[in-house]
Amino acid sequence: MVVAIFEIEVKEGCMDEMESFLRGTLQDTRGWPGCYELSSFADLENPNKIMFVGKWASKETHQEYLEWRADPGPGTMSLDEVAPMLASEPIARYLAPAGF
Repeated sequence: MVVAIFEIEVKEGCMDEMESFLRGTLQDTRGWPGCYELSSFADLENPNKIMFVGKWASKETHQEYLEWRADPGPGTMSLDEVAPMLASEPIARYLAPAGF
């Protein structure tokens, strides 16, 4: 099990569109095989920064999900279509239990 932290920064004026996208998309994410839990958080200092913290079966499982999200097929917005709403490249980090 790993914890995947995925951080995005939304451009000024794009938060409503991003929220609409996320409300539909996060259902797919939470239903993805190997996604055990997913929560989202807004940065208190910069509410345009959103952090997603999820428990996944493995780093590879999360990366497989991101590959699918890059080109999910008709009727679902891809990462390329989301990119114009972002102020910078997303940041992904992976954490493993430290065991103490």
